[in-house]
Amino acid sequence: PATLLASPLVALALPGALASIVADTVHPAAGHFLAGGVDIVLALLEALTRAFAAPDWASVWLPRTWVPLACVGAVVAAFTASRPGIGARTRRKVAASGAMAVIVAWPVLLSVQAHGTLEVLAIDVGQGDAIALRTPGGHWVLVDTGPAPRGGLGSDPVVRALRREGVHRIGLMVLTHPHLDHIGGAEAVLDAFDVGAVLDPARATASEAYVHVLEAATSRGVRWTRAERGERFDVDGVVFEVLSSGSPDDVASVDPAGANEISVVLAVHFGRLDALLTGDAPASVERALLDRVPHTLEILKVGHHGSATSTDSLLLATAHPEAALVSVGRGNRYGHPSSAVLARLRRFGVEVHRTDREGTLRVLGRRDGSFSIEAEGSRAR
Repeated sequence: PATLLASPLVALALPGALASIVADTVHPAAGHFLAGGVDIVLALLEALTRAFAAPDWASVWLPRTWVPLACVGAVVAAFTASRPGIGARTRRKVAASGAMAVIVAWPVLLSVQAHGTLEVLAIDVGQGDAIALRTPGGHWVLVDTGPAPRGGLGSDPVVRALRREGVHRIGLMVLTHPHLDHIGGAEAVLDAFDVGAVLDPARATASEAYVHVLEAATSRGVRWTRAERGERFDVDGVVFEVLSSGSPDDVASVDPAGANEISVVLAVHFGRLDALLTGDAPASVERALLDRVPHTLEILKVGHHGSATSTDSLLLATAHPEAALVSVGRGNRYGHPSSAVLARLRRFGVEVHRTDREGTLRVLGRRDGSFSIEAEGSRAR
């Protein structure tokens, strides 16, 4: 339905954009006038698209049992369509049914392709953090949830990204610290998925958003635990290790303004592949855990969106990361990532990938330490 309404707007915008470019070369004022009209059409197109995408029912959520049934249906359709003696009309119907079955069965195809790998998604949430990890056994761990969605459940970028991956359950949700750009989407995630447990620094804070997430988890019976330094847990051969959970044990509360210092820092080990997820931990925290970070690091999630307060030279010199993921919003008002941080990364020969330029980043890592990074090209604002 959205396409039927949007098509006339696209038909208006394309020739209008071309005409404004041509007019600008002859008479800039005329080009600007035409471009203003095209801008109105494009703004209407964007508003229409957002309106259709916002409701929860805008996308169809299929039961898990449909997936194996669809696989069987696709095989039966392929076998039937290849049999002699079937009329053209029947063959077309069977082919169409088989195509629909393949569409439903795509999560199985993805899981077969990703068998034996660790998948890390740096989801494009704009100015914020959301890192999803899928273990070789198909279990999911989510580290941070990005900022609060602007619309309904269907507008949350983390929920949309995970649904595209066929996720129905998140075994563990880690909230590194109680800042809105890291926990704002947590309620939407709790609404959309079955969450096994939540792990965070467990420091009392005056953050209203943090209190709402606590209440949402409690109302759903989700277990909430405190991240303890040195804690390790193994999921399908992927070892998650808490390197830091912030303030000393005798500090029970934290000022939200200084919450970066209590960021949960996670090391992820999969055979010879190591990744480091630093939240918004500042350089002082990074230096305190230098003796615990892997010294041959494949993937580094750059701290605090590339702020100059994180990703210290000592950390880079100790960990020697091969690739860095920067989760950052396009045109953000903080100037992230810092030019100083980018210069440091270049100096140490680190391959840099940014969500503001490349969209959601997908890392496929293998036990032998090899990995590949794909950019999905989405754009969150």
